[in-house]
Amino acid sequence: FKREAPIYTEVLNSLMVPAYCEVSSSFINSSEIVFMSNFLSVIDNPALDCELLSVMMSPVFSFSADDLASIKSDSRYDSLYKSVLLKAQKGNEKCERFLKELSYYRDICVTTDVSVLLDIIFERTGYLSIVSALTNSDIALNNLLLLKQYAKEFESGNSKGLSRFVTYLNRLRLSKKDVKA
Repeated sequence: FKREAPIYTEVLNSLMVPAYCEVSSSFINSSEIVFMSNFLSVIDNPALDCELLSVMMSPVFSFSADDLASIKSDSRYDSLYKSVLLKAQKGNEKCERFLKELSYYRDICVTTDVSVLLDIIFERTGYLSIVSALTNSDIALNNLLLLKQYAKEFESGNSKGLSRFVTYLNRLRLSKKDVKA
């Protein structure tokens, strides 16, 4: 249950069902950091289906399971991103808005530090407000601010750019190592 609890919590929260579990104090595996890592991954590469699904079904974009079933119904064998593109081309306003927002982040990430990109995401999506409505919001908010600080420190070294920061976060998660929270 320890490994599955955060997944259940994230899915329930993405469906607007308030849920919280405290399995560990792991910074890198906390739901808000996993979501933000997925969001940054999608900005870097929208063809990542699992990450894209997580972002679309989050409270930030509020796609429902029915929305996603409709999106995939016309293009069952295509990637989720391609399905969203096709649905937007057919006039689906929710998909159009999502792609417009994603395109904005993809455009600015080329010339913007990751820490600044995080600030822009927090401001435009209201994610900090969303997180502050959850149980134990102080911990989650501090984790998000810490993520921004880690991005700043990461880019103060030799490594720069969104792709490298996303790779760094993924390596941390896979290595089962954590950073100080």
